[in-house]
Amino acid sequence: MPLDHLDPDGEMISLGLIRLQAGDPGRRIGSLVVNPGGPGASGVELAEQAPAIFGSDILDRFDVVGFDPRGVGQSAAVECDDDLDSFFAVDTTPDDTEELEELRTAARDYAESCEEQSGELLAHISTENTARDMDLIREALGEEKLTYLGFSYGTYLGALYAELYPENVRAFVLDGAVDPTLSDEESAIEQSLGFETQFEEFLDTCASERSCRFHSDGDPEAAYDALMQRIDDEGIEGSDGRVLGPGEADIAVVTSLYDGRQGFTVLADALAAAEDGDADPLLALFDLYVGRDPAGNFDGAQASFLGIGCVDGSDRLSAEEHDALAETVGEAAPRFGESGVNLGYACVYWPADPVGRDGPVRATGAPPILVIGTRGDPATPPQWAESLADQLDSGVLLRLDARGHLAYGDGHECIDDLVDDYLITLTVPDDGTTCDP
Repeated sequence: MPLDHLDPDGEMISLGLIRLQAGDPGRRIGSLVVNPGGPGASGVELAEQAPAIFGSDILDRFDVVGFDPRGVGQSAAVECDDDLDSFFAVDTTPDDTEELEELRTAARDYAESCEEQSGELLAHISTENTARDMDLIREALGEEKLTYLGFSYGTYLGALYAELYPENVRAFVLDGAVDPTLSDEESAIEQSLGFETQFEEFLDTCASERSCRFHSDGDPEAAYDALMQRIDDEGIEGSDGRVLGPGEADIAVVTSLYDGRQGFTVLADALAAAEDGDADPLLALFDLYVGRDPAGNFDGAQASFLGIGCVDGSDRLSAEEHDALAETVGEAAPRFGESGVNLGYACVYWPADPVGRDGPVRATGAPPILVIGTRGDPATPPQWAESLADQLDSGVLLRLDARGHLAYGDGHECIDDLVDDYLITLTVPDDGTTCDP
């Protein structure tokens, strides 16, 4: 691919792709391109997992094609300082000017390391550039029109593609939709509130069930607040010598909230262990989210996440403006708002300017596009799917009445059947159809 799509004959970069060929070539419809979200997650890895996600109807009729977007994984990837233990060790809810300066220094140092190691690439990894890559992938696959399934951030990629190339859309499924009309502040508040709501459901569930390991005599909220204060004050040492601090703990808790009821059990067990002085379960949740292996190596997803997220932003904030945003979001969502915003502090010092845009995506002229929202989705709240389906001239909304992030391929027969039928026959469900879990 051209590094700069405005200079198609200039410097080139490579993309990593993988294809699982259709199981029944005589009934093959075409290629199904997939993206798992992030930004920064690997489409190659998602396609490798296709047999665990898709049923035989899809696997027989489509080649499943995954690619790592520019900036990610096996493609031309963002590279930064790989000592992320110290990067995440800072307190993302600073209590004083000293802790705030530590947060700023860690963010500045990380951004500078990305500039040193990745250079010009950082200015060319926006989602719009990836959408343009995706159309060249369509051409390389020999497809007249594209069939696509995107999860979470992948819905934004799909929506931008449909906006740029509506005439090249065959069937698009956007599961866990992102709302392109939201400002950075609105997006941060609504997502933080999504996690707060999910966490309140966890506390209510744990308080009502004595089998919950963090039941705490019916008051898990007080026990949680006391535990988080203890972690903030002194930390809890893990078996590998790492100290669980407030930044890692917040990430660990949020990680468990992606998975609905199953995540509640995992979270209760991890909090109970931490209360007993065992930080390992919470550290394992943190490691899962940030891509850290037992040897302390990180998978590069954090660099990709920040690299794409920073250039997709609509504004470059000063440190003072960032602090004001963190305070505003923290007031709206007291448990997770401030820490969530401050995980992106490196964008203040990012060497590439933001090129994102706020505003509706219409995809005028595209055929029906299926947009899925899950009632209890903390990461991409259901109102985002409703908004995106309304924006798209041909948007069709499908709801799942369940907890957790994302709907398709997670054992919800109603969702899977409707999506599969659409991908194969182009038959869309009635707008607003709701599936029970």
